[in-house]
Amino acid sequence: MNEHFPTNEELLHFPNLQYEKFKYYRRARELAEKGEDFFETLQLSARCELLHFVQTGIKHVIICGCSEIHKGCARMNGKKMTVLQALKKLPIPKRNCGNHLFHESGKGFCVGSYEYDTNTEYESLT
Repeated sequence: MNEHFPTNEELLHFPNLQYEKFKYYRRARELAEKGEDFFETLQLSARCELLHFVQTGIKHVIICGCSEIHKGCARMNGKKMTVLQALKKLPIPKRNCGNHLFHESGKGFCVGSYEYDTNTEYESLT
């Protein structure tokens, strides 16, 4: 049975996106611990975080990658972009992250995150 993942438009109607972010993060972790596919659920958690920023008027984010674990995350660490760019590209979580925090199945559980940035200057991701 396929799980329904809400669209960004649907998520914007949820009353507490921070709660949703942690709910989907916990669900992704449970799936990872069972060795099941968790990536879309982890992405949904990241989208909730970014949409929360949209709701609160935050325009820019900084990527905090799990740089000590994965080279792809290391390249993203510290990058700045608009929230809308981040929602469109979802540069983290990384599908093939090297983090094996919750399991040893060979599928990395990216723990990268977004922090809000109050500066208006930012680099565009290429």
